[in-house]
Amino acid sequence: MHRLEWLDNRNVRSAALGCLALLCGIVLLPREAAAACRQPQPPQSFCGDPGCGTVVCNTADASWECLYPAYPGTPCPGGGYCDGAGTCTANPPIVTSSFNNSSGKNACGCIDAQWSAPRGALVLIDSGDSGVKRVVSAFGEQYTHEMIVQGPGSAAQSEETTPVITSSCDYPIDVNSLEFGFPGMEKSINVGAIYADIYGGGSVQFSPSGTSNKVTWQLGDPTRANAIADALDAAPATDVQVSPGQYVHRILRNGAVSPYSLYQFMNIETTHLGASGSSLNNGAVSSTFCAYAYALGGPPMTAYSYPQDQTQVAAGNLWQYTYDQCVGDVSWGLKVASLFLAVAGCDYPTVCGNAAAMVLNCTVLGGGYCGSNVDSNNNSTWQAVLSYSNGYTISPDRLGGLTRFMNETPRPTTWASDPQHQLTWSGGGRVCGCFE
Repeated sequence: MHRLEWLDNRNVRSAALGCLALLCGIVLLPREAAAACRQPQPPQSFCGDPGCGTVVCNTADASWECLYPAYPGTPCPGGGYCDGAGTCTANPPIVTSSFNNSSGKNACGCIDAQWSAPRGALVLIDSGDSGVKRVVSAFGEQYTHEMIVQGPGSAAQSEETTPVITSSCDYPIDVNSLEFGFPGMEKSINVGAIYADIYGGGSVQFSPSGTSNKVTWQLGDPTRANAIADALDAAPATDVQVSPGQYVHRILRNGAVSPYSLYQFMNIETTHLGASGSSLNNGAVSSTFCAYAYALGGPPMTAYSYPQDQTQVAAGNLWQYTYDQCVGDVSWGLKVASLFLAVAGCDYPTVCGNAAAMVLNCTVLGGGYCGSNVDSNNNSTWQAVLSYSNGYTISPDRLGGLTRFMNETPRPTTWASDPQHQLTWSGGGRVCGCFE
């Protein structure tokens, strides 16, 4: 192949550049001179404390800039730790990160810190807008999730991954993943997993010194709290790998795993009685799990009967949230295509309506109404039940004796006798883990 020699002729290029320079009234300088930073070089203090930053010349714009260690926590020459922004501090900075599990879910994290919540304490989390938030808001309550502290680096909870979506227009959610939420009751999740669960989604901002009242803890009677933690430590569990080298420890209740069961939002059955209690599918949700664990450490708490009209509003809120999330996940192209599928009942409003109906029937009736029964995608099914039914369960706010339970005496739990404390974090060894 022949080169176009005229493009490589330096004389032609120089002449052209010279003419251009005259026309524009500018002086062309050598490339090296244009990229040089003004002398003298700034002192090291320009970039902060000794050893925490290096002065460098940015040749792109001929400016002096600071290069900081890629990983905060580098030891300072005179003692202490670099914070990653040029300052040497007495304590190592807390570094966090998140990563996906083997299923592609953002359910894993790393942190080099421990939390301030004491052993056996109840941790309450307000995770912002979600299906659960829409439900509790209908009752004038705040918190959406909770954990029980097993130690400075571990906790127990009940959690659910997002149900699997199917290609069916009539039943667009996988029945098994909706009815038997994974992982359900789990224990000994480490601080990496705890960080990912509380802060990984971004709705709660991580702050070592606390995040207002978004994440709080309550201890109450330390003897009762330790008894709860002791029972959770002793609870049998089975391990399931969720990412290379990462496992969740599913608690065995009544000899079997306890999946996340949406029906517990409507009816706790006798889960709150602890070892002597039972429930449909042996299931629980995060708040009813905490009630279950509370009974393992002493006398059980009582459930609460929510008025029928408020229960109806809460269910409507959950339906709308589920429908909106489904519609929001449908791409523009699929929305256009669905117009042509409407004649077959497979347009996206119909599909998302079916998905919302499945979630509500699973929540209000449970069992086969999570998708196995013929009416499980019918909105009239759950609406008929809620025309006369109350909700009977335990919420996060009831566990902590908050909002509508603030003045209840005796207090609903020993946790509730303690005021709320902001959750804080302090330095520790780096730990990574997954919560699902």
